[in-house]
Amino acid sequence: MPSQHDPSKHQIAVKFPHRVWRQIEKSADVHAMTPSQYIRWVVTSDVESIELTPEDAQLIADRIKAAKAKGGMV
Repeated sequence: MPSQHDPSKHQIAVKFPHRVWRQIEKSADVHAMTPSQYIRWVVTSDVESIELTPEDAQLIADRIKAAKAKGGMV
């Protein structure tokens, strides 16, 4: 269902100063993205080189399982 959270994703809330938010909006516009898409792109680009171990994969699987058991959110 579209209104339910995807249990394979972790939702966070972040507060930005208005100046930084405006900078995000402008940069997102340059890249033809929404601010949310832009933030995901910037963060993903920064962390994608971090290697994950089999223990990390298990932790991720456990978190998804817990989210599904709770109805979609961890």
